[in-house]
Amino acid sequence: MQRDDARNGAGARERVMSCAVREFMDKGFNGASLRTIAAAAEVTTGAIYGYFPSKEALFDAIVAPAGDELLARYIASQERFYALPFEDQTFEGMQDFERGLVHEMLDFVYDHRGEFLLIFAKSAGTSWETYMERFVDVEEESTHRYTREMRERGVELAAMSPATARILSSMFFRGYFEPLLAGMPRGEAHGFIADYERFFHAGYVALMEPQQSEDSKDAQ
Repeated sequence: MQRDDARNGAGARERVMSCAVREFMDKGFNGASLRTIAAAAEVTTGAIYGYFPSKEALFDAIVAPAGDELLARYIASQERFYALPFEDQTFEGMQDFERGLVHEMLDFVYDHRGEFLLIFAKSAGTSWETYMERFVDVEEESTHRYTREMRERGVELAAMSPATARILSSMFFRGYFEPLLAGMPRGEAHGFIADYERFFHAGYVALMEPQQSEDSKDAQ
């Protein structure tokens, strides 16, 4: 108890979180021990519960600020795109918008590298293990929204099935975060993301552009 009295104070919570980052990074959420964290932070396990009601609450406190901010930025970006003038919402306009967005998001991820490594590689056993699905939900809905709004404006687009839209969205985000998980340097990751965005954009365009029937082709 004397040890806690000496070490407690404004910095105790920060010490616990710092030591928890190392423990979670080393062992993952399920394998992490609050006793080990407490010993490293020079507090009792009970003291940790004074700051965080559970081990998952401690994990949340570490990753939520960055994780929630990235998702909020992505959701806001969708609304910014649909607020653009109609002529800027063409496939070409969409790609121009995406080029900036994917790099802005990547910089944010690399600015908070530790938090996102915890989310994507060490969060099994927490609600964060389905974090990527939140992005997939947003992207899937945006795909259907784009088709719907373009059709309402008289632009003919091919329908993409819900299953196709979801699987492709999932594939995109799994690949998008792969450079971080692979330990790729930031500059190299930006090069990969530039190519990756072009690859996926071309695929979406190919699927969404109306396909001519064989009869129409023969008539030409």
